[in-house]
Amino acid sequence: MAGNEKWQFSSMDIFVRPDGTESMQWMGNKIKLIDWEGYEYLLNEDG
Repeated sequence: MAGNEKWQFSSMDIFVRPDGTESMQWMGNKIKLIDWEGYEYLLNEDG
């Protein structure tokens, strides 16, 4: 199936927390991701 890529995303590390806390949170129409090192990423439909 062919399609058009809307955006790409890459991060510095994996989305698993060393202390076992949640690494993904849904915030309305956004997703908050926290990587292994504690960096936070906030994504929406535009990237």
